[in-house]
Amino acid sequence: MVKQRMSSADVAAEVAALRTRILGLRVANIYDLNAKTYVLKLARSGEEGEKVHLLMESGARLHTTRVLREKASDLPSNFTLKLRKHCRTRRVEAVRQLGVDRCVELTLGSGQAAVHLILEMYAQGNIVLTDSRYEVLTLLRSHRDDARGLVVMARHPYPMAAVRLAARVTQGQLQQAAAAAGGGGMSYKALLSAVLPYGPTIAEHVAMDAGFDTDAAVPLLPPTEGGSSAADAAATAGITDGIGGLGLSGGGEEPEEGEEQLQSQPQPPASASSAGSGGGGVLPEAVQRALSAALGRLDDWFAGLEAGQVPQGYITLTPPGSSAKAGGRKNKKKQQAGGGQQGGQGQEPQPQQPQQQQQQPQPIDPAAAAAAVAAGELVFSEFAPLPLLPFAGQACLVLPSFDDALDEFYSKVEGQRAEIARADAERAAMSRLDRMKADQGSRAETLLRSAEECELKAQLITYNLGAVEAALAALNHSLATGMDWGELDRVIREERRAGNPVAALIASLQLESNSATLLLANSLDETGEEGDEEAGARKAVKVSVDLSLSAHANATAYFEQRRRHLAKHAKTLAANQAALAAAEKKAEAAVKQVRSAPAALQPVRKPMWFERFHWFVSSENYLVVSGRDAQQNELLVKRHLRRGDVYVHAELHGASSTIIKNPQPDQPIPPLTLQQAGAACVCRSRAWDSKIVTSAWWVHQHQVSKTAPTGEFLTTGSFMIRGKKNFLPPQPLVMGFGFLFKLDDSSIPAHLGERAVRGADPDAA
Repeated sequence: MVKQRMSSADVAAEVAALRTRILGLRVANIYDLNAKTYVLKLARSGEEGEKVHLLMESGARLHTTRVLREKASDLPSNFTLKLRKHCRTRRVEAVRQLGVDRCVELTLGSGQAAVHLILEMYAQGNIVLTDSRYEVLTLLRSHRDDARGLVVMARHPYPMAAVRLAARVTQGQLQQAAAAAGGGGMSYKALLSAVLPYGPTIAEHVAMDAGFDTDAAVPLLPPTEGGSSAADAAATAGITDGIGGLGLSGGGEEPEEGEEQLQSQPQPPASASSAGSGGGGVLPEAVQRALSAALGRLDDWFAGLEAGQVPQGYITLTPPGSSAKAGGRKNKKKQQAGGGQQGGQGQEPQPQQPQQQQQQPQPIDPAAAAAAVAAGELVFSEFAPLPLLPFAGQACLVLPSFDDALDEFYSKVEGQRAEIARADAERAAMSRLDRMKADQGSRAETLLRSAEECELKAQLITYNLGAVEAALAALNHSLATGMDWGELDRVIREERRAGNPVAALIASLQLESNSATLLLANSLDETGEEGDEEAGARKAVKVSVDLSLSAHANATAYFEQRRRHLAKHAKTLAANQAALAAAEKKAEAAVKQVRSAPAALQPVRKPMWFERFHWFVSSENYLVVSGRDAQQNELLVKRHLRRGDVYVHAELHGASSTIIKNPQPDQPIPPLTLQQAGAACVCRSRAWDSKIVTSAWWVHQHQVSKTAPTGEFLTTGSFMIRGKKNFLPPQPLVMGFGFLFKLDDSSIPAHLGERAVRGADPDAA
């Protein structure tokens, strides 16, 4: 089962990662992908400021993303417009988790003008925008819980007092939780879930970190003198005080995918010591020490997040159809089978092995993981900010940041869903065409079969012309005498039993429509050649005849019906060809539209600094950049013209300032690159429209100045050239275009040396 939501520990780790990523950035814009998913475009001030896309899904997730997702509508929703009104241009001042709840608060702006954007990732989820005093300005979903006194509505204060505060678990709380269970045989997983607000997976991790089997029953020693009173106090006082009450989400976390409520799980039978204690017991000292040590390591990890540590991301990969915990349980059973079961009847259990020796998840190379996922051998199953012991032994993809792991996990899952939806759309388009072909074919086949039946009935009447005439004459004579229809039917049955051949031909009567059904066979072929088994195997066929017509007229009527069916069949075939041609064209257009549609997930590539200008790479691999207008000319020279670079220009109106970037300032720019830069400069001037062939010139970087002579003024995009101008030979007005592919870092070694440098002298290369 693929993990869908973030846990409380995931939220804490993501908040720590976001603090190093988005603090100080301003909200440039807000977009809605659907009714529950929104993207905040964050940017840092400046021309080349960092841009980050923060994705928020109500009730599920929060992380930055490097892929663009397709929007459901081009028009923003009303909620999006309200968010833009209050949040745009504000700086991200703080990111924090509300206690231990799955809520994240973004503080935008400072002072009285600050607003708080709160994302709830429990239950149905919510996105709430409040002012500096936490009064709700707008929200995605209004709800109230009168039993707990919680109201989340517009113009109401957000219930910050209901937030559960984090606190370290003490040995006293462990003892209280064990005493509250009585003699029910509580498991280690249930015991830790009662005192930890982070969900069952973290509880299992702590139990395994302490060296215990998560499903084993916790042994309880008989209470000493005064111990029973402590147990009674624990039962009455409860154990929720240590974790700050129920919280916004109602206390604890919902069961994860594939998990059941701990209260409904069948518990193992209690040990002898706990069974004999009657109403509760005391945790053994060794168990308390081991659990406290494991809980301390978990608290230290959370303290590191608060101190600014950025956690790594761990993505667990499993074979399709299996879960990460199922594989972890198999590995645990193998480990127990090899090392024996812990403890014994009436014995105090000891931890199996310290944390350093526990089996850890198996890291996998990113390239190998991508190949396995593409081949369908592995699928993304779980994500976590630390190596969880319940997933021990499973293939694990380790990323440098938990935020990167969330983006990779959800992007891969969404990409797989998009591919499935695209394949379903193609199959639906082709299935409609197949259904139409089958329907049209069945219609034509039905008409042809009807024509064949009419021909057969007409031939049978012709073969049995005398017998049919006799049957028609007998029936018409009986009806002419005024015989009752029921009496006539009885007479026919009696004559049939008596062996009358005429009565044997009559199968049934339909006198209300003045017709009768006769049983006719091909009597002419029954006397065929000796050994003709086909003639003997022929059966009689029921043929309906009109009593008002003669036998010959009935045969003629069937031949006429055959002719009409064949004519209709020919028209149907002609119409089918036109309809199928139109349907095939429509299906091909639908499939082409599906295949040509942009991918639902498109990676966000950070543009290079020169992409805002006109640019190209010369044949000798030098970057040539030109300004698009006067402002860009000014920016290009002031910011990007460095030592060793060359400035290229032309004495023509509209000619842009062009620079050639020299990665080796001590080496001169080759002549071919200078000529190509000059041609680009001339082609983007008025010479292109006027068809004028002229020359460009170039100078060194130190010859370009923005300082004008005394009494003169330089406009925007104009520069003073000091010294000699080096004119280039006239260049033809020829330009071209090409495709440039950006390789992944892992693919660069396979393509080294593919772009050969082409100099002015081909023989020199």
